[in-house]
Amino acid sequence: IKMAALLRSRALGVARRAVRFSSSSSAQPVATTVVESQEPSTAMKLIALGLVGTAALVTGYPKYKPKVEEPAKKETPQYDNLNITTLESKEICITWTDNGFQYSLVIPKEGAIGEPQKTPLPPPPPPKEEPVVAAPKKEEAPPAPTAPATLSLSEAPAEGFSQYEDGWQFVWTDKSGDLWVQRFPNKGKSLPAEKYVPSQGAKPAPITPPKKEDVDKVALVTSLHAAVTSIEKNLGVGTNTAGMEGFPIFTKKHKSALSRHLTAPVYAQIVNRQTPSGFTLDQLIQSGLDNPESSVGVWAGDKESYTVFAPLLDPIIADIHHGYSPAASHLHDRVSEDIDEMFNHVPVKSVTLTASRNLSETRLLPAITRSQRRQVEASLAKALASAEGGKYYSVANDAAALKAAGVDFPRGDKFAESAGVHRDFPDARGVFVGSNFVAYVNDEEMLRVELTQPGNSLVQAFNKLDGLLHNVEDALGERFLHDSHLGYVTASPARLGTALEAAVEVELPRVAALPDLASRACLLGVNAERRGDAVVITAGSTLGQSERSQLARLAVGIAGLAALDRSLADA
Repeated sequence: IKMAALLRSRALGVARRAVRFSSSSSAQPVATTVVESQEPSTAMKLIALGLVGTAALVTGYPKYKPKVEEPAKKETPQYDNLNITTLESKEICITWTDNGFQYSLVIPKEGAIGEPQKTPLPPPPPPKEEPVVAAPKKEEAPPAPTAPATLSLSEAPAEGFSQYEDGWQFVWTDKSGDLWVQRFPNKGKSLPAEKYVPSQGAKPAPITPPKKEDVDKVALVTSLHAAVTSIEKNLGVGTNTAGMEGFPIFTKKHKSALSRHLTAPVYAQIVNRQTPSGFTLDQLIQSGLDNPESSVGVWAGDKESYTVFAPLLDPIIADIHHGYSPAASHLHDRVSEDIDEMFNHVPVKSVTLTASRNLSETRLLPAITRSQRRQVEASLAKALASAEGGKYYSVANDAAALKAAGVDFPRGDKFAESAGVHRDFPDARGVFVGSNFVAYVNDEEMLRVELTQPGNSLVQAFNKLDGLLHNVEDALGERFLHDSHLGYVTASPARLGTALEAAVEVELPRVAALPDLASRACLLGVNAERRGDAVVITAGSTLGQSERSQLARLAVGIAGLAALDRSLADA
């Protein structure tokens, strides 16, 4: 009786959720018939099916339609580096590359869609021998068992509803006099109807005409079972709801990748997991819960976060990095001189490259301890001084000297604040000032190196930055945190891959005055913002794109906006 009461309570709870989630909630109370049985769990299963399924059918949630075979879909071409961006003007910008060309298309809110613009990409560099890593072979799932066409029993079952060793069964006789049996196990899905074939010496079953209401009852129970299964899946409830008490509530204001991919089944799968260092799911998603306007919503506490919480992070990474596959490998490629040749005629004021790195033996900043953060500061300050020469300023102890040097340590935004990145600020934070670079220690990543130089040579700036980072690694005696799948591992999933940001300031007065500057830049696969009569053109890190691909994309954008500026001058 207690079990029956618990099951009935659960059924009522799910029914209320079904009514609340329905778009039509004007249903009248549903009368329920209790089936008495010597086995309360089976009887109450029918009660649960009746309550929840009937409530679902009355309220119209979910809508069920007969299954119709869809026509075979035509294969669509697969393009490289597909990028879809929503601009501030609400226009949709799509860029992609194919057969050595970059294409871009803007879809306006109103009016006709124009033709895509086509820009040649730089030729590929000489082939570089790299070890071939074979993709893991997926194990093929065993074929699903098929139900036998006939059911052979020692004794013919009685017609109507009855119990058998593993559940309930319904028996009826068709117009031809054949006996049919459909079984509903206590566990698992209902079995298809099977024709009874008497075994040798079996007693014949009494032939009685089937009752229409019994046949209808079988169809009803089957449909109700499917209905309750679908409702529980959509609502994230079921027989096992342990740990679901903390499932976060997302509102219409939440626009992050987290809110799109943290479903109830995914939450139930990972809610009790934690990394070897103790980093939990709650810590991973806290920033996205605190800030509905966040675009990503998650911050990793260590490298293991990306594997322990893969059911959530893999789809988020694919979302923000243009479909990057969990089985893909990130490649690094040398930068060739032909990139600079694409825009050597453009009046470039300066080039700025920023690289983010983390140490390999320590937790990332959202999970780091106070003592670990201090050890990171000491190690990086010593390695930077040994590798390049310069001066280190502690934010806590050298504030006046830091201000006199004209350098500021940005504390960061509220997204990093909610993730726990700025705990104990300004303890163990600092800035290393070199001859042509500035390095920030324990900012949002452990090391952020920013190199700025005049002129228009992206290749020269990159080679300087790359050499500086290698020198720091040598001085540390360890390599920065890296993974063959994720590239350089960062706390923010948006920086994964090259962990490189490239920006070029170009004098383009006519383009800078355009009100649709952002959409024009998006057509060329880059971002742009005005700075007086100049335009700052940027290209961020993307998983699956090497450093060369990233800088080549930036070079294409610079050359395209420069050509637009010249055309506006001639108009």
